Amino acid sequence: MGKLYLLVLSFLLPAITNAQILWDFSTATPATGIPAGVSVSAVAQGNNNGTTTLLTTTSASSGYTGATGGNNAGAAANIGAFRPDTTTYFEWTLTPAATVSITVSQISFGSRSTGTGPQAYDIHLEAMLIHAGRSATTVSRTNFKGMYWSIAQQLAHHTSSGCNTRVGDLMGSGTISGATPDSYGSLLELTSNGARPLKLVDGSERRFLEDDDAVVLTGWAQAKDYRVGFGEVRGRVVTARGA
Repeated sequence: MGKLYLLVLSFLLPAITNAQILWDFSTATPATGIPAGVSVSAVAQGNNNGTTTLLTTTSASSGYTGATGGNNAGAAANIGAFRPDTTTYFEWTLTPAATVSITVSQISFGSRSTGTGPQAYDIHLEAMLIHAGRSATTVSRTNFKGMYWSIAQQLAHHTSSGCNTRVGDLMGSGTISGATPDSYGSLLELTSNGARPLKLVDGSERRFLEDDDAVVLTGWAQAKDYRVGFGEVRGRVVTARGA
């Protein structure tokens, strides 16, 4: 799987100009976005605890549908203070012309695939709102594969600081929101914190949940010839005691 490094630069000329430079890991050379007046080197690798090659043509992304089997960055970096003899690092050189000043405003290391199969599960999810047993309004349709972090990455982050996990532990993803307004995963997002009410099929509106509203969540995974469903989760808002 070809990997790209993204470096966003601001160039202080008579007027400020922004540029994005991408490095292609299949060649370790800058692929696109090199602005005039700046010379950009290839990416050079440091070490991974002195042992592992970081730019490699051996990919963990192989053996399953959709895999490219191309190039990857190698193993993970050790945690701690930077040491040139042991710390994992990548290195490149930006050489501006005499009239150019460079400010680095953002560096993104992109994504890295280390598993042997797809990491983002294709799970369709829907949320419906029902008031007092009336007709249901589907307020959100989204998909788990749009998660920024996979479950494996979330587990790694959870345990990286020493927090233990045990057999039988339940991991929660948190809110799952897509890129479009109808795929937002919370009522606060769907209504812009109450500024834009939702229109229900019975003609009423909702900015926030009200008494006797029920929220129903459903999910399923769809293959070519079959579907695996997860049933539904349903909760209803009841009037507070004494109200």
